[in-house]
Amino acid sequence: MAHCNLAALHRAGAELWGDRAALRFKVGGQTRDLSWVEYRRQADLAAA
Repeated sequence: MAHCNLAALHRAGAELWGDRAALRFKVGGQTRDLSWVEYRRQADLAAA
């Protein structure tokens, strides 16, 4: 995978891994997952 920038790499990851976990974090002692699709959606909203 050759990508010209970090945004392109992030977009490709979302397309490739879709609903798989991109990030894991704890909320109230419980582990939560953030999918690649949701991670990308949030990144797009932050960039707008």
